[in-house]
Amino acid sequence: MDEAVVSRRFCLGRDLERHLSDLQSGEPSPSPAAIERVPRVASTRSARASVHVIEDPLEFDALEEEWNALLDRSAVSVFQSFEWQRTWWKHFGEGRKNARLHIVTLRLEDELVAVAPFYIDSVRSLGLLRLRRLLFVGHKDSDYLDILVSPGKERECVELIAAHLAERRELFDMALLEEITDRSPTGLLLQQAFLEQGWAASRFVDEQCPRTPLRRTWEETVAALPVNYRREIRRRLRNIAKAYEVELELVPPGEQVEPAMREFIDMHQERWIRDGHPGVFADRRRAAFHCEVADRLSRRGWLFLAFLRADGQRCAANYGFSFREVLSTYLPGSRELGDLAKYSPGRVLHAKSMEWAIDDGKKIYDFMRGREHYKYEFDATDVPNWSVVAYPHRRAMTAAKHRLDLVANAVRRRARREANALLRTSRNEGWFSSALLKHLVGMVARGLTDVFTLLRRRTRETRRG
Repeated sequence: MDEAVVSRRFCLGRDLERHLSDLQSGEPSPSPAAIERVPRVASTRSARASVHVIEDPLEFDALEEEWNALLDRSAVSVFQSFEWQRTWWKHFGEGRKNARLHIVTLRLEDELVAVAPFYIDSVRSLGLLRLRRLLFVGHKDSDYLDILVSPGKERECVELIAAHLAERRELFDMALLEEITDRSPTGLLLQQAFLEQGWAASRFVDEQCPRTPLRRTWEETVAALPVNYRREIRRRLRNIAKAYEVELELVPPGEQVEPAMREFIDMHQERWIRDGHPGVFADRRRAAFHCEVADRLSRRGWLFLAFLRADGQRCAANYGFSFREVLSTYLPGSRELGDLAKYSPGRVLHAKSMEWAIDDGKKIYDFMRGREHYKYEFDATDVPNWSVVAYPHRRAMTAAKHRLDLVANAVRRRARREANALLRTSRNEGWFSSALLKHLVGMVARGLTDVFTLLRRRTRETRRG
């Protein structure tokens, strides 16, 4: 695994690279080719429909049973489960003065048919310009986000939600709804509904999520891979088995989950600290969130926490989710491997995880966000995530403030990463070495590239829709 794995996965609380480099892979939406305004039309309303906004955490808690009942009949991911969403808000929303819960629920004849899990985040660009953004709960920590809607009611529900937001448009300056899966039945409808309300709105590819289809058996799955990848996977499995006694260990629900998560976090951090980076879980809130949500998901049978053991020792970890017909991998971890490293235990663990998934009846192995090379060694195919951006008023001014905020965050995160790398280089090479001078020159170049890339990308988004 290279550094891009984590840097892409954690932007705005994770590292920056995911937001910068992967945005470049976006493609124009096949829907409207440019942002446009259309005359406002009345939304389709049902006499039986009622819209309610949840702003209090206690009301959020009371929704659990109905929320997950709706989840059971909707085409969504584990990230839309009540367990994930509520735990995320507990750790990253509650207690923040600048974050305001705004969950929109929709009922037809007292039945919950839609949940739009929004919140309003207020930031100040450079400490001066206030920007209020309507975001999904789980923003940036979730690989897939969406509105929960009862099947067959998507269009009516999305129109009602958009109409409600139009009535409350004074509460926020823009809607930034990211990580909407390509399989979403509501993503395109959201953009259209915003346009019908007279907003400026765009929809664009934000990121790619590689996925590998699984066959009936592991042998059939491997046989379907390109010949060079097939040979390499078999060679790794064969060679590591000759040198070590290798087994896949799955952590079951119960008291073992939290200590196993702590060990996984240590393994994940260990690798990045060795390379002079703070690591994803340097933020204690993030570590606490994942420990708690892993425990909650394990009780539903949705956690996939696996270790690769070599001669009885845990050497690699795979933290992800087993949800319906998909096994998803969220983050990896590894120990100081020594001679074991030449056998690529991380890739071996993915192969073992796939084999388990097939035996469990899974149809898809989802590597989720990020286009790291190792994913394509398993013949993964890119599936896009989409973003919907909408401006209810003052589009040009708000878009400019948004770009300024992105650039300011880009500079801060790049500076933090480079400072860590600079200290590592100085320790290894000395303060007056040619290696340090080379690093300083590259640091400036990388920072400028980040900023220009982000500005160009956001300009193209604004123009094309």
